[in-house]
Amino acid sequence: MEKKLAPPPGQERDDSGLKKNIDEQRVEARRKAEKRRATRMSERKQTAMETLASAISEMSSMTQEASSSVQELEATLASIGKQAVDASDVTERSSEAIQKVSATADIAKTATQVSIEKTEVIQHLVGRTSEGISALISGINATVSSNREAAQFLGSLETQTQEIEGTVSGITRTADQINLFALNAAIEASRAGEHGAGFSVVADEIRKLAEQTEENAGQIVEEVKNVRDEMKNTRENLTEISEQAEKDSAKANEITANLSTAAVEMADIRKGSEEIRDISEVQTTQATRMMENSAEIASSVAQAAAGSQQASASLQQQSKGMEAIVKSAEDIDEQVDSLKREKYTQQVAEELATGAEELSATIEQAQAASQILASSIDQIAQASSQQASAAQESANLVEVVEKGAKEISEKTRGSIDKTLKQQEMLRTVDRESTAMIEGISTTAEKNIESARNIKRVTEQISGLEKIVGRLSTINILTNTLAVTGRVESARAGEHGTGFASVSADIRGLVEQSADQISEISEMIRNILETTGSIAGQVEMAGIRVRQEVENAKESTARLVQVENDMAEVTKGVNDIQEGSATALGATEDLKQMIESIAQGAEEASAACQQASATAQQQAQAMRSLATTAEEIAAQADEL
Repeated sequence: MEKKLAPPPGQERDDSGLKKNIDEQRVEARRKAEKRRATRMSERKQTAMETLASAISEMSSMTQEASSSVQELEATLASIGKQAVDASDVTERSSEAIQKVSATADIAKTATQVSIEKTEVIQHLVGRTSEGISALISGINATVSSNREAAQFLGSLETQTQEIEGTVSGITRTADQINLFALNAAIEASRAGEHGAGFSVVADEIRKLAEQTEENAGQIVEEVKNVRDEMKNTRENLTEISEQAEKDSAKANEITANLSTAAVEMADIRKGSEEIRDISEVQTTQATRMMENSAEIASSVAQAAAGSQQASASLQQQSKGMEAIVKSAEDIDEQVDSLKREKYTQQVAEELATGAEELSATIEQAQAASQILASSIDQIAQASSQQASAAQESANLVEVVEKGAKEISEKTRGSIDKTLKQQEMLRTVDRESTAMIEGISTTAEKNIESARNIKRVTEQISGLEKIVGRLSTINILTNTLAVTGRVESARAGEHGTGFASVSADIRGLVEQSADQISEISEMIRNILETTGSIAGQVEMAGIRVRQEVENAKESTARLVQVENDMAEVTKGVNDIQEGSATALGATEDLKQMIESIAQGAEEASAACQQASATAQQQAQAMRSLATTAEEIAAQADEL
């Protein structure tokens, strides 16, 4: 109950009017206060509405900017994703090309190792063959020397046989004289009658012995002619054999020179094979490193693809968030319009505050997605950097491999020419050495046959000794008869004077014949000694050559293996040449693919920079949206 004050004195009668007046004043004061409050509220509302309008306008701008960045990022990430797919495909194909390079390097290493082993064997066999032929040459040269010496001796012996023939002619003439003396003595004995009977017998016997001397002398002459003809034929054969042997020796020297050249060429081919092997080992190492780089590129591509997928997922979240932000912004805009119309102000303010809080939460989620997106872009950028680095290293390695493949190709071209020439040369050597050995074998047999001929000559000369022996016996008998004739002449007394003179003459002729027979015997002994020595010498030369021929056959038989080994070397070099062509093709493909990978990595890196810049702009827009959302929430709270 309202307490009333006591009226001032003298005013009791005006209480009712005063009360009315006070009430009016109160009503007026309340009206004015309400008006002032309404004015203040209107001003505050107007300020809040202006702030909200500005915030909503800014939010709309930021939302459009964020939406635009999302679309831009979507396009960039799509490009990055396509690059990752392309890089993955190129990386897979590059791995196949690297495997080709590695396989060709392995083939080259295997082929060169075979080539090195075969060339070592060929060098050894060629050396052994050359030694065998050199020994054969030595035997041939010894034979030539021996045969020429034997031919000289035979020439001398031919002269001696002529001397024998001349001496025999002297014996024949002496026998003729003895025969003549004996005939005269017989005539004288006939005239002497009974006094010459004994001498007649002696004369007759001497005449018979003279005839035997002539007969044996004729045999000697005949045999000497035969011996001389045989010696001449043998000498000519030995000369012919020597001339052929010299030709064979020259051919053998030519063959050994070719074998020496082959040994040098084999050493050169082997050196080339070792160089190719070393290059191939480097290529294998480089290919292994390229495979590692390829794996690293594949890993970085997978990492980039994963980052791209993660970024795309984040963008999808952002896209949905942006749709929610746009929806929230539209709701807030409607709520602000409601505030402008002053309908349900308190409720609308509360709804506005709730919308602002939801917007802040949506923006916070979008910001989280932006952070994930930025992290994904960094992951892609890092992967692109690794991909570019690995691609650059592989590009450098490919240059080394390509250079090696070109070197191998160049070296194998030279090796192919050399191996083909050596293969043909060895075939020629095999063919010529076979013909040469057959010829030398024939020469050896001819030499041995010549030795047999000389032995036959020796046997013939030995036969002459028997004839000369008979001559010597006849000469002794003739001398004995001459002495007997001297005795008979003494018995005949004065009738035997002529007989004594004949006997003395015959004895003188017998002594002359004895000297001639002795001379012939001496010459025959010399001839026998010489022919025996020559026969042994010629035979030993032939036997030595025959043995060397057998050794040479064994040595040259290795040429078949040499040809086979050479064929393998040639095949290996051809395989290496084909492999180097394959490797060059593969490296050319690799260069293009690695260049494509490097270009893709560069494009991805540039795209990542662009995406990162866009993401930063987006993050800034999100931060601005968050600030704006906080301002809207604050204004909503104030309302």
